Amino acid sequence: MRQAAVGAAERRRPGAGLVVGTFLYVWLMVGFFTGTVVLVGPVKWITAAVHAGGGSQGFENGLLQAVILAYVVASLFVTRWLVGRIWRSRSAGARLGIPAVATLLAGACLWAWSDPGRMLASVGGTSIRNVSSVSGAEFHFGAYPDREALKRLKEQGVTEVISLQSPAVLPFEPRSIAEERKNAAELGIPFVNVPMIPWVSDNAAATAKLRQIARTGKGRFYVHCGLGRDRTNVAMRIIQGAGAEVHASRSLHHASTFAERRTPFAHGSVYRLDDGVWLIPRPNDAELAGYLLAGQVKEVVSIMDPADTAQRSWIQALRTRMAGVGVAVREMPLKAGQDAKAAYVVRQVRALPHPVAVVAPHTQWDRPFPGTEPADLFRATYARISGVAPSPNMGVAVPTTSPGAPVVPASPAAPRR
Repeated sequence: MRQAAVGAAERRRPGAGLVVGTFLYVWLMVGFFTGTVVLVGPVKWITAAVHAGGGSQGFENGLLQAVILAYVVASLFVTRWLVGRIWRSRSAGARLGIPAVATLLAGACLWAWSDPGRMLASVGGTSIRNVSSVSGAEFHFGAYPDREALKRLKEQGVTEVISLQSPAVLPFEPRSIAEERKNAAELGIPFVNVPMIPWVSDNAAATAKLRQIARTGKGRFYVHCGLGRDRTNVAMRIIQGAGAEVHASRSLHHASTFAERRTPFAHGSVYRLDDGVWLIPRPNDAELAGYLLAGQVKEVVSIMDPADTAQRSWIQALRTRMAGVGVAVREMPLKAGQDAKAAYVVRQVRALPHPVAVVAPHTQWDRPFPGTEPADLFRATYARISGVAPSPNMGVAVPTTSPGAPVVPASPAAPRR
């Protein structure tokens, strides 16, 4: 009889795979729900408070990172507690009810995000102030406007709305574009969609359209993406490059800067060599959009080697993307052992208008790697000539390998992940 009881208990004990699967599912549901709550609650309140108090973007980013960390940790502990209740309970209703409730809450959030325009507007908000421009047109920048925000914008004199959202950003932006187009038509505000995805393409068509509007447009324009950050900052830079005097509304988030970066780029660390002089590895699309295209640098210098097939394609991509915002890429390739040329490049970089970004194929993480020789040479030469010791803009980064496993560096022609 005792053996039968033990056997029954063993049959009820879940396997490791089932426990892990349950944990991951419940964490996904709990995370989606709590993440949405954090986004429309604490994140919105903190952003508004920092803006009202005149806090810096770095201070705001630090607070938001702390909130996100707290959210991740809290969701883990809540999920662990819930899963423990599931497997300790003798009631089938409790074992099924907890995942069911978590699923319903996540489903409610998914339903809310089915109207992404409303959600984006509730998080980002919009504000506007009177501005002037030398071309006769006025440009205001901010986050996605819902119907009420569009109504306020019209009352404040906005005569046209420019949306930078793209139908290619699935599943949310096609619907938010359609909703805004409908609201603008009903309110009598001309609506123009200028799709932009700065982390994917060079956006040549969008750039040309924005420049045309900046040169020939009349009236007051409200330009937005989703949260009023990356794409909106890129658009502002393009319009400024076309000669318009632009003033940003409070809802425009400051562009991310190298000084605020606390983790490495995908291909190495970011180094501060001097005031306004940065040594960075070649950026991926997201890093390029977030840290270079929104007006953070005046000059870009490439020390990558165009004789290398892979690096030649990286240079071309960088040149094309930066040309879209009116910044030329100066090519000054370096190789290991070219000490005299390195000194010449350093002097040229120091004479350029700052801020300037020097782009290498790769830079070091926590140890030397093959492929970082041009960056290492430039960094050492700059320190010798300037007398300023370079420093990575973050703590030591741990490569993505398991503890104790050998680190396999990439060759100059292959990205290190």
